Amino acid sequence: MTTQSLQPILITGSGDHQILWNWFDLYESRLAIIGDNRESNKQQHLKRIAEDLTEKDPRTVFWIKSEEGLVNDNYDSLDYYNLMEFEQVPTENVRGKEEFDRKRMDFVQLFLETISLVKGESRLSLIPLTSYRENVEGPLMGYVRALEKIDDEEKKEWLSNQFDSLRRIEWKYFQGEGYQYLYQNGTVEETLLSFLKGIWSYWALTSNLAEPQQMLMIIEVPKQLTDMTASKEVKTIIQKLLASIIALTEEITLATIVSTETFFPIPELNMRHHLYFKYNSSDFDWREEEKRSYFPDELIKMWEAGSNNAAFLVDLATGNALITDHMNIELYNPDKEALEQEGEEQEEEKKENIDTL
Repeated sequence: MTTQSLQPILITGSGDHQILWNWFDLYESRLAIIGDNRESNKQQHLKRIAEDLTEKDPRTVFWIKSEEGLVNDNYDSLDYYNLMEFEQVPTENVRGKEEFDRKRMDFVQLFLETISLVKGESRLSLIPLTSYRENVEGPLMGYVRALEKIDDEEKKEWLSNQFDSLRRIEWKYFQGEGYQYLYQNGTVEETLLSFLKGIWSYWALTSNLAEPQQMLMIIEVPKQLTDMTASKEVKTIIQKLLASIIALTEEITLATIVSTETFFPIPELNMRHHLYFKYNSSDFDWREEEKRSYFPDELIKMWEAGSNNAAFLVDLATGNALITDHMNIELYNPDKEALEQEGEEQEEEKKENIDTL
């Protein structure tokens, strides 16, 4: 997306209340949206943002979301990202090589921790620690070789299948909505593993971009991985995965929207903009008396009245806030605003002329 075509996202409410979100600016590139997927209009607004931006540039939007939320699977193209291939190549010509290598290892360890949860074994009993040849490969390849030393044939086959699944990570392109990775829903651990592959593959592919590209990543976090019933191990992995993508906003031309149905892990992620729709989460229940003071009384009344569009947007850096029961999100069009103002002025002139007559 060229600099000339970049437009802020305009978030408007009732009356003259509005806030411009300069999503392409480094200091405004992080937005958290908390809201129930069924009892609020959060999903419709995410779709509107994706549609508006892809209309400007079809390569802008990337989206990690649940396959359950898919209305139809009429995608325009299908690409496979090969993480095993990515890991077979050493780190070369990367600015901040040491940091990149550390993050590369972090993803490998998160993958191993997650498949350990799926298998129901401790991390070290599943596959031993190993080393790798940093000058010729990535850290995952050391563990691929370590498989050959496992005597348990059933475990070896299961691990081999897990590693092989990294060769074909599906990214589908939907006209008007951008590139999408659809995670599969199963047990908490299986959902986490599927979610991880989307995050990991996106992080890897951004390191291989041939040309600069302004991007927006929308991450819809599975509720079962963040609610009160999720284990500490699962929540820790989720928080690390999200932090890895959010950190990319400081390194490349990327903005992120993290969409959740729970309060966790938004406070832990250091995101500047928070947009709240009605949500149902026991980790920070707005219905409880001691929690109500966190939100404006006006908003609480709207939610209690059953509004699915009532929302509260706050910029934590400036303190600017917007409370409305008529939330609308679209790209900012100054020409449209000028035309509307001109129309209002013409209406005023007509009234004045009528009064004069």
